[in-house]
Amino acid sequence: MEFLCRSLPLPLSGNPLSVRTLSPETVRELLGEHPAPCLSLLMPTHRKVPDNLVDRPAYRHLVEALEMALSVAHSRAAIEEVLEPFRELGENVRFWEHTRDGLAVFAAANLAAADGKFTVKKHDKGVTVQLDGAPFVEYVIGDANKPYLWPVIGPTGKPVTRAFPMRDIPGEQTDHAHHRGIWFGHENINGFDSWYEELSFKDSKLKGDALKQRLAKIGSIRHREFTEVSAQGNRARIVAINDYLAPDGKRSFEEERRLTFSMLGDSRVIDYEIEFKATTAPVTFGDIKDAGFNIRVPTEMAVDSKKGGRIVNSDGITDKDAWAKRAKWCDYTGPVEGEPVGFAVLNHPSSFRFPTPWHVRTYGLFTANPFGTKSLDPKAEDGTFVLKPGEKLLLKHRIIIHKDTMPADQIEAAWKQYAAEK
Repeated sequence: MEFLCRSLPLPLSGNPLSVRTLSPETVRELLGEHPAPCLSLLMPTHRKVPDNLVDRPAYRHLVEALEMALSVAHSRAAIEEVLEPFRELGENVRFWEHTRDGLAVFAAANLAAADGKFTVKKHDKGVTVQLDGAPFVEYVIGDANKPYLWPVIGPTGKPVTRAFPMRDIPGEQTDHAHHRGIWFGHENINGFDSWYEELSFKDSKLKGDALKQRLAKIGSIRHREFTEVSAQGNRARIVAINDYLAPDGKRSFEEERRLTFSMLGDSRVIDYEIEFKATTAPVTFGDIKDAGFNIRVPTEMAVDSKKGGRIVNSDGITDKDAWAKRAKWCDYTGPVEGEPVGFAVLNHPSSFRFPTPWHVRTYGLFTANPFGTKSLDPKAEDGTFVLKPGEKLLLKHRIIIHKDTMPADQIEAAWKQYAAEK
């Protein structure tokens, strides 16, 4: 068998198109850890004319297939870098005149520069995540009745979530003060509310005793500790333990929140997992509309702003018609300071009640809500769920923050890749 490798970060010889027989040492090299993407191209070849005349075109077709697969997750520059030695081999006429019975091409590119370098810094207000020395995400604790991500900087270098209520920006929507960047909340877990907060009722029509009764239901998701805050080159990770507190401050149950930050080509990625655990008593998740994993998009991106914003889900349903529909993924795209950018949110098959219903609104709320089945669809059965002591419940999503409009077939391919991960 022929063996060609130029991109493997262990030099084989001075010749970039060198060939050698597979050996135990070579196999050990191939089984070692290499940065993604790692590529393998295997094909039969022929020793003599005219049979070997079909080998080169067949090889080029396989290289095209590699290019298509890479386009889902990597930038054009990164793809060209890793495929350059494949293309050079395709142009090497002398090589194709001397093939034997088969060809195996293995390659791995060092894409650390293309994928970006992450750093993290823990402080008394949470964690700062930076990408290539510039701000990417702030994980905020202690500022509201729940942790949240804000600001979140997209691939164009501009914030991609609404600033209110953390900051007032002229012309920006100021509704729903509890919509903070990227967050989780639920209006009815064990009878208390972590969706709303006191600021939500600042200008409320409720007055007197009615307002007091409503405020008395507000609980909190309290940060307890970080068990991991780390960065290793092209990846960063935050793991936090949070306690769910009733309005009287009594601890009800806990969660482990796991966030992983990475890159897919030019896109920025946040893997967001929340694992709820009933510790000493049952936990009842009510069937309610305002609950789940949430993003509040900027005013300019919202469909209702009529500046090009668009919602589409994995079944091709768009805008207001996507509300309450179950789907594997949902995408919200629109302009931010004049440049198109978007969120593709992927729902993992292991996530609670996959595929999730999407409480996604044309005014800018973007929520994956597996709890409110009947609240979102009157024909559905009541979705109240009781988590028994010792049991766990997982919400698992991947956020891809992308430039421009991400074609549906690329989002679908990204979802398939994500779904295959454990």
